[in-house]
Amino acid sequence: PECKASRALVDENLAALYAILDTQSPIPGSAVCERIGGALLSLETLHALRDGVIQQTVTAPQAMEHYSRMLRHLLSIVPQLNDSIDDPQIAGRFVALYSLMQGKELAGQERALGAIGFTQGFFDDVTRQRLVDRIDGQQACFEIFLSHSSADVQTTFSMHCQPDRETEQLRR
Repeated sequence: PECKASRALVDENLAALYAILDTQSPIPGSAVCERIGGALLSLETLHALRDGVIQQTVTAPQAMEHYSRMLRHLLSIVPQLNDSIDDPQIAGRFVALYSLMQGKELAGQERALGAIGFTQGFFDDVTRQRLVDRIDGQQACFEIFLSHSSADVQTTFSMHCQPDRETEQLRR
């Protein structure tokens, strides 16, 4: 049920995105337009990926890589938008947003790699290193996010978004 609800929510948001793009398209030939086009092309493979996961014709590592590639295309739009902003305060907020989104994506990849390892019953050296890379990457992203965030956001993040002892134990 959760998977179906998540798919429905994604589909609803995709429909809203397509509706916006139908009425307001970026300047043709611009770098932003190019990034949006790449993201849209990547999103066209979503239904096939979902079918492959449901039918189990796609392995968990393949699915993770495919989803991550889609998200990289989507995330690549944000820094391109930031290049056109002249206001340093707004640009800093875009940097914070992008860093937070990147960190969350790396956290999702960490969870996926952890699930794969626990499902297999072991973590080989390659998977362990990939986990370490994701954890280190998250830390760097969240540090950038915090450096561009207000004090109240920093406090909220520190109180609610830091890994607890159980998470650290799972990581080890």
